[in-house]
Amino acid sequence: ALLEEVGGGSDQWFIEWQIALRAEPEFTDCTETGSSVACNVAYGDDFFYTQVAGEPQKSKIAGSIVDGRFVGSEFPPPAGLASIEAELRVWIQETHPELESELYGTPSHLADIKMTRESGELRMELLEEFLEARELEAMALGDPDSWTWVRFEGADVGLPEERAELEVTAMAHGDGIFVMVGYRQLSGEADGFVESPVIRVSGDAGSWSAVDMAAAEPGEGLYSVAYGSDGFVAVGESGGDAIGSPPMGAGVVWTSPDGSEWTRQMPEEWASFVPRSVVSTVEGDYVAVGATGLLRASVWRSSDGVSWSEVAVFEDAEFIGFEDVAAGTGGVVAVGSRKGGETRQGLVVHSSDGTSWTEVSLDSGAFPVSTSASNVEVDGSGGFVAVGSDLETETRAAVWTSPDGLNWTRRQVESANSFVYMGDMVTIPGTSMTLVSGALAEADQPWVESGALWRVAVSDGSASLVPLTVSEDISFGTWVTVVAASETQFVAFGYDGDGESWGDIVVWTASAQ
Repeated sequence: ALLEEVGGGSDQWFIEWQIALRAEPEFTDCTETGSSVACNVAYGDDFFYTQVAGEPQKSKIAGSIVDGRFVGSEFPPPAGLASIEAELRVWIQETHPELESELYGTPSHLADIKMTRESGELRMELLEEFLEARELEAMALGDPDSWTWVRFEGADVGLPEERAELEVTAMAHGDGIFVMVGYRQLSGEADGFVESPVIRVSGDAGSWSAVDMAAAEPGEGLYSVAYGSDGFVAVGESGGDAIGSPPMGAGVVWTSPDGSEWTRQMPEEWASFVPRSVVSTVEGDYVAVGATGLLRASVWRSSDGVSWSEVAVFEDAEFIGFEDVAAGTGGVVAVGSRKGGETRQGLVVHSSDGTSWTEVSLDSGAFPVSTSASNVEVDGSGGFVAVGSDLETETRAAVWTSPDGLNWTRRQVESANSFVYMGDMVTIPGTSMTLVSGALAEADQPWVESGALWRVAVSDGSASLVPLTVSEDISFGTWVTVVAASETQFVAFGYDGDGESWGDIVVWTASAQ
């Protein structure tokens, strides 16, 4: 009732705005000097700005008594209101631009806030969504130097202890869970001979659950997994011998709408095709790349992960194959290599829609003989970054960048180690930060020295591999092989041994808090 009296009829819209925001103010410690009155104001717990700030909102009010009615002369907003509204407006512009004119404009007393009952009611309707967005942003992964790391031994989080029991080839995040795929090796083997496929799922990477793979055939392994509009799609090879080595088997697909229940698919079209990588496009389709034997590399497309159509074929007289594929607003890019005689060179193909494909001309010298790309990822600006190897350089490492998937620039790699073995890549969602997994070795050693994670920093024609540093008890072990990320958590998988052997399974996680 007191609030309804503040300002009189001329500012009725201001009063209605506060009522809609559930201000419920309590006026205390009032003092009177003649006809002037000043009070402290404490707003209720349900007040919009109290809920956003997470703490009580306070103000003061001053005015005078005129004809028995209080007329306010000073009623400043709570201290945090202006900053909350600035943040809210940016969020509205990004998520609900059509509502901006309903929340900002006249009539207004402050920061162009439209102070009407309708504006207040709309703020309350958006409150829960806005709070969820703020919480997600607060948890978002920022500077890796501020991350909090946790290291798990495989046996402590529901995974096998040794590498022979689980070779992880890829991870993906979607629908609030992480999915890792790979294969179990034949008993006593540790060099790629496959016994059975493996899928593990986790909500936080601190505990992994096994998926029932009873429907799999002997000698089946999985290479890649992606999350898209129809859920998770994992692809691999069934009936092969050693993973990635001829004679190859047939392509196999495992699909799941939510990561909990999986169905095995054996597309008839893949009787002689083995997919190496799969990705979900911005249009919602899935694209898989791989090879048929050694002489025929191809691209396949599916709307649901079950039925597939071959959309592009690339052939060579001696060897040609794809290793990875990435998709973003700049289209879809697949990378690999081709070989002729004693030379090897990179292979890059691009599509704007996942259906029509063009091999990128490498005449620019970005992919000279002796180089090939093994992994490609969309960067935070909509372009692409690829990593691979160059047998003619001291580090053996190579990095390329492209703004559109068609025009590529070779970046000179800067690293303190003689050999840099680069593996998997991921760009943290919502950022421009691309991380690469791998290992380091000295030139005179036949085995890796230590695992590593790098941030790719491109500047002035070079690509610095900025190492992520962790404490000694976290240690990146012998080799970091596979990585994945959500907006709030980074996950890496690898091994920790003595250099000559990869050793036991390790999972690393990092978060902003």
